Amino acid sequence: MPSQFPILLIVDDQPESIALLVSFLEHRAMDIMVAMDGRDGLEKARAGRPDLILLDIAMPGMDGFTVCEALQAGAATAGIPVIFLSASGTIDDKLRGFALGAVDYITKPFSEDEVLA
Repeated sequence: MPSQFPILLIVDDQPESIALLVSFLEHRAMDIMVAMDGRDGLEKARAGRPDLILLDIAMPGMDGFTVCEALQAGAATAGIPVIFLSASGTIDDKLRGFALGAVDYITKPFSEDEVLA
């Protein structure tokens, strides 16, 4: 049965970041899915068709840039908005994220107001 709420997928290898994001969002009218690495995130995006993905960049195995490229290359996932979350605030990483199709780029540590906006 399809969800009656928007679906958010959080992809991050840091349990602390996931816990913080969930604490910001758990009382909102949305379903939250979590993946702790890029490969699992890509699989969950393909299977669950989330409405938005919060995607960490620096993860072991498949990094967030590679996940975003794969999402953009897939017909079923190309339209899913991606917001990068990263400890890297370099302009090169931000520009690369936007070039790959991200709709926003939030640097860690992030605030609740920033995530909700």
